[in-house]
Amino acid sequence: MKTTSILAAAFAFASAGHALPQPTSSTTISWWPWSQCISQSAAEQFVQRFSGILSGKGSDLGDKVATANALVADSFQEVSDSINSLAMKPLGSVTEPSKQSYVAGITHAPTESGIETINVFVTDCNKILWHWNFKGVGSGVQEVKGFNLFTMAPNLNNLQVTRLDLEFNSIAWGADTGFTTTPPSGSAPS
Repeated sequence: MKTTSILAAAFAFASAGHALPQPTSSTTISWWPWSQCISQSAAEQFVQRFSGILSGKGSDLGDKVATANALVADSFQEVSDSINSLAMKPLGSVTEPSKQSYVAGITHAPTESGIETINVFVTDCNKILWHWNFKGVGSGVQEVKGFNLFTMAPNLNNLQVTRLDLEFNSIAWGADTGFTTTPPSGSAPS
């Protein structure tokens, strides 16, 4: 009897899933704090604008400084073990603690050329995943591939990133920008 009750309860619970709100063609999800999730086209436009900061070209929002100020939220933080490893800082620590430090750093850094978008994905309704390839870091000998995971503030009319999780091939980046790497003693890597 107990087994039948448990199975009946499980069936009722699973069947109730049909009554839960479902995304519509406009991706509206009623339990999400926003009235809509980020659309694919909005994510692609955000990435295009953001890459304008890195290339130094800016965007339709203005030069790279104006674009950075428009896209980065006041509560911004960046976390990157790739950057921490190059900077010899503890892994897991915050790399940029504020909008002010991030905008100052990114807008005064050397511009990147050869920025190629491999893919842009929307995830969890409020996150944009950008898979990229930079062909012009430093010497440009090594292509540097990586991912930016942008967590966005809940305002579809003005997409701003509140957190950037960034990971990339830091050995290639380091080699292209003058770092030296020494393989462990023994045979060289193949």
